[in-house]
Amino acid sequence: MSAYIPPSATFNKNDLSHMLSLVNSDDHYIICGDFNSHHQIWGNRNIDDKGSMMVEFIEDNDIVLLNDGSKTFFGCANPTAIDLTLCNPSLALIATWTAMNETLGSGHCVIRVSLQLRPKVQQKISYGVPRFIPKDTLNQGVWGILQSDTFRMTQEGEKFDVFSRLFYEKFKARTDMKNHPDTPWWNLNCKRTKAKQIRAVCEFRKRPSRENFKRFALSKKEYFYTIRSEKRRGWKLTCEGIDSEITPTELWKIIKRFRGMHVPKSPSIPDSCIDPFCDTLAGPQGPIFISPCYEDEVPDAAFSMPELEMVIAASRDTTPGFDGIRNGHIKEFDGDIRNALLDLFNDVWRSRRIPVSWMQYRITPIHKRGKCQAITGPHRTIASAPLNNVRALFAFLLM
Repeated sequence: MSAYIPPSATFNKNDLSHMLSLVNSDDHYIICGDFNSHHQIWGNRNIDDKGSMMVEFIEDNDIVLLNDGSKTFFGCANPTAIDLTLCNPSLALIATWTAMNETLGSGHCVIRVSLQLRPKVQQKISYGVPRFIPKDTLNQGVWGILQSDTFRMTQEGEKFDVFSRLFYEKFKARTDMKNHPDTPWWNLNCKRTKAKQIRAVCEFRKRPSRENFKRFALSKKEYFYTIRSEKRRGWKLTCEGIDSEITPTELWKIIKRFRGMHVPKSPSIPDSCIDPFCDTLAGPQGPIFISPCYEDEVPDAAFSMPELEMVIAASRDTTPGFDGIRNGHIKEFDGDIRNALLDLFNDVWRSRRIPVSWMQYRITPIHKRGKCQAITGPHRTIASAPLNNVRALFAFLLM
């Protein structure tokens, strides 16, 4: 439950008891609110009537106060603690209360309450290739892969498999450290002003003086106006990029990305459920693979650079395989790397051997809305393959 009591409002124990009656005191509950009451127990210098009444209410109803004495409001030169978090005794044993250094543009700190409901396990670290890589970094890294001994000593017909593995190992990064949605208006200027505000909050919490309060107020104001101006600029650029040929699906994707909305990842399938799930896809007999067949005579003409340039220019930035290579990355390749990519395509064409990585897929099940959510229930599947964007370019070259 959330509560707010204005500074000029008066209340008594009956009002607080009525608030408590709105929640079932026999069950678990957490009450968070700005009570505008002062007492030394939760970190204030003075004690007022509201603070004394809150202490009596807490003691009479066997309530636990989670505050640790940290200041929660920085709207004036003298920071105070007026944001209280109350809970029942059983939840207090597993609750952790923290006043963050983030204010979200207001004078109140963000309060984080964590509940340790189960034994803490080590967080799984996931890796992936970033969506946007600086052009110089990308080209230098790819050129290093092409000049490496591992790649140059690879036999013909297997170079794409090695290139896929080396590209992922070169550019992979931790993907669980992202704290802010990928929005088109969020840039380095926003990061700089946000970091400046957090530093000002930390400094003011450590040394509450008038000078530090002025720095905090200025940094908060600068952050607010920066976010507002960047949002306006980003929205203007977004609208300028919309034409009459855009589809409703693409338009909603742009709007959702601008608002920072994202689709949560699907949970992984337990090992014990893999066999029943595979039976729903291909049956107990398993899939039947048909080896590619070539005619006796294959045209000797190799792919040309104008053909590759035309295919790359017409490609769209679709979802990559689990190697992380996007069409956006390929479009940033310089001339030397594109020549090497053309040589790889011609190598596959001459060797008449399809790379092994082109025939491997990762299947992600997405359950149908409103249907059974069991592993074997109705679902749609999405198959992604390593180098699927590069393989698509090769397929377009054949057309």
